[in-house]
Amino acid sequence: MAFVNENSNGGFFKKHWSILVLIAVFCNFLCLSGVLFNYNLLYIEIMHSFNSTSTQAGIPGAISFTFFSFTSPIVTVLYQILGHRITVVLGVSLCCAGLLSSSFVQHVAVLCITYGFMFGVGFNACNLTCTDMILRVFDKRNATRATCTALCAISVGFLMSPGIEWLYETYSWRVAFRILSVILACVGYSSALVMVDVTPKKKKSREKETEQSSRQQTVSIAKYCFLLRRRGYSFGLLAFILTAITITFTFISMGNFLLENGMEISSISFIIFMMGVGDLVGRIVAAIFSDRLPISRIYQHALSSLLTALPTVCLPFIGSHTGQTVVFIVMSLPRSLLIVLMPSIAMELATDNTTSESMAVSYLAFGIGAFTTPYLTDLIYEITGSYDIPWFICTGLYVLAAGFMLLADRARKQNLMTDARQYNLVHKDTIEYKDTQIKTNQIDNRTLTAI
Repeated sequence: MAFVNENSNGGFFKKHWSILVLIAVFCNFLCLSGVLFNYNLLYIEIMHSFNSTSTQAGIPGAISFTFFSFTSPIVTVLYQILGHRITVVLGVSLCCAGLLSSSFVQHVAVLCITYGFMFGVGFNACNLTCTDMILRVFDKRNATRATCTALCAISVGFLMSPGIEWLYETYSWRVAFRILSVILACVGYSSALVMVDVTPKKKKSREKETEQSSRQQTVSIAKYCFLLRRRGYSFGLLAFILTAITITFTFISMGNFLLENGMEISSISFIIFMMGVGDLVGRIVAAIFSDRLPISRIYQHALSSLLTALPTVCLPFIGSHTGQTVVFIVMSLPRSLLIVLMPSIAMELATDNTTSESMAVSYLAFGIGAFTTPYLTDLIYEITGSYDIPWFICTGLYVLAAGFMLLADRARKQNLMTDARQYNLVHKDTIEYKDTQIKTNQIDNRTLTAI
């Protein structure tokens, strides 16, 4: 950038470059999540605009959530080759093009490509690239805090629901998409300008060969195969898939559930807003207290799944709008922990040299679960005419996810014990070998002395 002089000793922008990056990432996440995580409102608009079924209206959102995480391995390689700035520009361009083209489609199936694929992939490109950029510009002491702060923007995106609902009501969802694409372009391209690691040139030249060699070693099929052979990690992936189904259901079909129960659009928007508040509180609590709790993050995930299952099973039995509002707000608190803890659990179940691959495969598993949501929940609603069975299914999936997490933690402990035994055997053999060598040397020295 023009105002950054890498040869100078400092300057205001260079000294506070990490803060500038964090602000840019926060604004980027806020705009993107405001569009995607308020899909409940768009779901209703699509049903009315195209006269589609609930399954047809839910598929574009499910595809968008799928590719929001499914393409993580590809995006990881992309920003390592092209750089962070170019990758963010590509992601923002894909999101804007997806929104703009979606505003002109005349069939709901086309939305699966424009809104589902294009916006989902673009969001993922911005999300992973910006997160990695934060880890690069902040030191280890502040990296976790900065990452949690940036991810809080996704929760704040829920708070945009009244504004999104006002745009839909005032201008229609088509015109709203065109307005949102312009806003996203202004914010997204501006944030891409600061996606560069401002470090001295000498340091860059010294680390150039190391960085290039690390890029060449990034993609390794053997590492992915090694991960999938670990029982603990496989159990964790199953838990992520089940969790993704239930979470995506609340992101997509909750609005139609409330609409079928006679609730107005403005009230639905208010509930989404309050769920955003609960999600934000849950993320802040996780950022502050997760590392300080006496139980592992895997147990925290299992406990959060059970706590989310409790209000979920109550929804079919609650008829009042006030009671449903309270249940959804209570549900959003532990549900937010399920998303926040996923990266930490992925690294905890992997080994030190497979953390990047573990993150990529975990997000891929989450995308698989998100893709199956409309076919498992909305299709049942079309057959039965009620959301009671889908809510019961979600409750069972939460409980199963908790069980798989407990199995994952048990397998992880067994792996640690096996590694410890192997280390002790190797360490013991090394000591015995050294003792033998010392004794042999002593005998040789005595023999030479006698001669």
